[in-house]
Amino acid sequence: MVPSGFFAYCRRLLDAQRRACGTRPIVVLITIQVLAALTAGASLALIVPAVQAIQGNGHITLPVVGATVSYLVVLGVIVLTVALQAALQWWGAVQASSVRLRSVDYLRLRALNGLLHAHWEYLSRQRRSHLVQSLTTEVYRSGAAIDQLTQLIVAALTVSVTAALIVLLSPPVGCAALLVAAGMGAASIRNIRRAGRLGSALSERVQAFGAVVTDSLASARMVRAHDAADAWITALTREASRGRDVQMQYVRSSAGVTAGLAVASAVGAAVLIISGFTLGVRTAILLALVVAVNRLLSATQLLVQKMQLLANLAPALDHVESVTRDSLHHRESHREPVTALESKPGRPIVSVEAVSVSYDGSPQRALDSISIQIPRGTITAILGPSGAGKSTLLDVILGLREPSEGSVTVDGRPLEADVLGWRARTAYVPQQVVLIPGSVRDNLTWSLPKDASVTDEDLWAALDSAAISNVIRTLPGGLDTVLDEESRLSGGENQRISLARALLRQPELLVLDEVTSALDEETEAQILGQLQTRGGSVLLVTHRAAVAARAHVILQLRHGRVASVLSGAH
Repeated sequence: MVPSGFFAYCRRLLDAQRRACGTRPIVVLITIQVLAALTAGASLALIVPAVQAIQGNGHITLPVVGATVSYLVVLGVIVLTVALQAALQWWGAVQASSVRLRSVDYLRLRALNGLLHAHWEYLSRQRRSHLVQSLTTEVYRSGAAIDQLTQLIVAALTVSVTAALIVLLSPPVGCAALLVAAGMGAASIRNIRRAGRLGSALSERVQAFGAVVTDSLASARMVRAHDAADAWITALTREASRGRDVQMQYVRSSAGVTAGLAVASAVGAAVLIISGFTLGVRTAILLALVVAVNRLLSATQLLVQKMQLLANLAPALDHVESVTRDSLHHRESHREPVTALESKPGRPIVSVEAVSVSYDGSPQRALDSISIQIPRGTITAILGPSGAGKSTLLDVILGLREPSEGSVTVDGRPLEADVLGWRARTAYVPQQVVLIPGSVRDNLTWSLPKDASVTDEDLWAALDSAAISNVIRTLPGGLDTVLDEESRLSGGENQRISLARALLRQPELLVLDEVTSALDEETEAQILGQLQTRGGSVLLVTHRAAVAARAHVILQLRHGRVASVLSGAH
C-alpha cells in the first residue's frame, strides 16, 4: 500500500494546479494522457491480427462487421495509431509544460504577494536567505514535482491499459502479471518513505547552504579586509558537502531500487512468457503477450521511480506553502479610510506621545516612553548612536510598527484610524537604495498611485530638486535610459534618484534615513536648500552634525529615549 501522505501530497499538487490554471486545462491534460494510453494499448492489440494475417493467407476477417482486409491494411492502421499516439504525446507534453510553468508562477507570486502585504513586524523578522531559497529553489523543486506527477499519471494509465490488454489476451497470464506488478510496487514502499525523509533533509540543507552564501556575500567587505575568505570557503564547503551527502543517499537508494526492479522485471517477464507457452497460447497472442508484459513491467518500474522522486520533492511544496500560509496569517489589515482632518496652523503634523516599543524575546525596550512632535513645514533632525532607536521611531511614525504603549496622532487623529491614508501622504527614502530593473522613468514612478498622472516636466523638476537632473541628461536615453551595466550610477546618484522618486509623490512628510551620507558637502547643501523651500515637513535621520544644524529642530536619542531637544540654525 502506498503511504497515505503520498496521496495527500498529490492532491495538494493537483489543487495548486487547479488554482493556477483552472479546472479545464487539468481535465484536458488528463484526457490527453488517457487517449495516449488507449492508443498505445490499441497498437499492441493490433499486433495479434497482423501476425495472424501474415501467418495465414495475408488476410483477416474483422469481427462484428465481417469484412476481410489485407495484413497491409492492419499494418497501416498500426502505423496510424502510433502516429496518433505520438501526436497526443506531443500535445500532452506542451499542455503539461504550460500547466507546470503557470503553477510555478502561481506558487511563487502567491507567496510574494503574501510577503509584500505582510505586517512589517513579521516581515522584518524573516531571514532573507530562507525566503529567497523558498521562492527559488523550493519553487522550482515544486515545479519538478508537478512534472513528476504528470509522468506518474501517464505511467499509471499505461500500467492499467496494458494490464487490461494482457488479461484479455490471456486471463491466467494477465492475473499473474498483475501480481508481479503489485509485488514490485509493494517492495518499494519503504524506499518511497525514505525518499520523503531525504527530501525533507535536502530542503534543510538547501536553506543552510543559502544562508551561508547570503551571509558570506553580505560580509564581503569585512572578509576581504580581514583576508578571511578561506574561513568562509570552509563553511561553504562543509554545507555543500552535507547537501551532497543527502542527495547521494537518495541516489544510492533509488538506483538500488531501480536495479532490483529491473532484475525482477526481467525474471517476471520470462516466467510469464514461459507460462503462456506452457498453457498453449497461440503464437500471435504469445508475441503480443511478450510485448505487452515487457511494457507492463517497464511501466511499473517507471511508476515506482516517479513515486520515489515525487516523495523526495514533496517537502519543497511544504516549504513554499508554509511561507505563504505564515505571511497571509500576518497580512496587514487596515480600517476603512476616513475623511482627512483639515490642517490647523500651529498643530504638529505628527505627535508621538509616551510611545514604547519592545521586541519579542528582548527585555530591553527599543523605545522607552518617548514623546516628540514634528511641526508642520519644518525640518526635524534625529541624531543618535547605533541602537538608539532611530529606525524603530521611523517605523512607528510611518505606521509600519505598532507601539507597545502610547499613541501616535496625525493632525490630531490616531494614526491607526487611517494608516493607508497616512502613507499616501508620506514618502520614505532609506539609507540603502536598490533601483528596480528598468528605466529612469520606471524608477521614478513605481511608487506613485495607480491613477497618478505625471508629465516629463514633473519628472525633471523632481530630478532638479534632488540635484541629479544634470547626470540624467547626459545619459543616452534621458528619462528612458535603462539602468544596466553600461549606465551604472554611483551610490550617491542612486540615492538622489530615490530622493527624486520620493519628492515626486509631493509628500506632506518626507522621511530621510541617512540619505546624504554618500553626498559631497556642496550637493548636500543644495539638496537641503531645495527641501527647505519646497514646503511640507521633513524628518531627517543623520549622524552628521553639519546636516542636523540645517534643521529647525534637533532631537538627540539615546537608549530609546529623547536625551535633548535643540533648535537648529533656523
